[in-house]
Amino acid sequence: MAAPPREATWVILACVPSVSSSDGDFEAGDHLAFDWRDPPGVSLLTLRQSDSVFVSPAPRDFCPDRDDHPYVVAVDSAGGLLLRGARRSAHDFGPGVALGFDPAPSCANDGGYILCHATLRMAYLYPPCSDEYRLLYAGNVGMIRRTAADGDHPIRLLAELQIESGNGIHRATLLRYSQELGLGGWASTKVNYPPGRRSWCGDGVIVHAGMLWWVDLSFGLLTCDAFAAKPDMRFVPLPEGCKLPYSSDADHAKHRCVNVSDGELAFVQIHDYDTAAGRGAPSTIMISMWTLQQSDAGEESVWSLRHRVRVDEIWDHVTYRKTMMPRRVPVLALLHPKELGVVFFFQITSRNSWMFAVDLVTRIVLECKKYKMPQLPTMYHSSRHVRAWELPHSICRGEDDETDESDG
Repeated sequence: MAAPPREATWVILACVPSVSSSDGDFEAGDHLAFDWRDPPGVSLLTLRQSDSVFVSPAPRDFCPDRDDHPYVVAVDSAGGLLLRGARRSAHDFGPGVALGFDPAPSCANDGGYILCHATLRMAYLYPPCSDEYRLLYAGNVGMIRRTAADGDHPIRLLAELQIESGNGIHRATLLRYSQELGLGGWASTKVNYPPGRRSWCGDGVIVHAGMLWWVDLSFGLLTCDAFAAKPDMRFVPLPEGCKLPYSSDADHAKHRCVNVSDGELAFVQIHDYDTAAGRGAPSTIMISMWTLQQSDAGEESVWSLRHRVRVDEIWDHVTYRKTMMPRRVPVLALLHPKELGVVFFFQITSRNSWMFAVDLVTRIVLECKKYKMPQLPTMYHSSRHVRAWELPHSICRGEDDETDESDG
């Protein structure tokens, strides 16, 4: 097992974990094991499989749009990971069974959600929903944590935004669960849906400023206080010129992402600049970053363009040339959680896979490293399948030296 990051207080975590039944891969009694890597290396999660604790590995014919593989939906700085299990035939292991994500027969389509405690190396199944509710899509599921009113203990809440079409108008429901809030199990609340007739592409959920933010990389963001008795959903469109037609098949996560960086909500895209400007002339491939700012009135949020960089400026920089990576448009990975303006990219060839970080101000390649995500075919590597995870100090990270990834 690789050692912890030596300097970093955060890691890049692959979202599709490995599954193992070998006791040698785990400490005694643990359900989880981590192969830690310093960024820009990718850290890997392994789940224990046994007769009593069963989790299915990703199938060989992997497809990201199917829910037949385990997937890390969300992480938090207290060491929590929210894991969606793969859908299988219905067997009732009952709530609270570690890593047993088979739903009860009454909710055989749920797939099961698991709370993993990285500090304890343990994992527990969220109680199954009732006949009335179904957890539908991991891209609309988020997890948020805050301190209770008494200031003594944390509250962690899981929420899925479910959008239903009818007569051309879409309606929304917020399905929530929190053991600490005493909701009496899963609770369903009707919420407003500002986009109206527009369908929603669930491209993930992030936490910012104490709120959950649902992301549609082709359209915008929805946000609310998920702890409120009657949540009020607010819509924030993408920056001007960035809206795309609705498509359930497009993989926008390869060239777009929304992350929190240095306390700011940021949207980054790789795009054809002339097409984005509506001129239709020969294109220049650009990387643009906006951050979300409150307007002077305090009611609306507005996007502020922070950086716009030509990709060939990065290619031409001596730090990029030294990496020996090809002059190929990269794939977006994520934003540095602490340094605004530092963006991580994938660069993939038939022989090698690199993760590298670029400072958009200086165009300098700050770091570059070969990486592996063995459970995920390289054609699917994108911002959808990695998480920037800020680590709690209490995580026990092992003592062995980091293993070498130089063989690619």
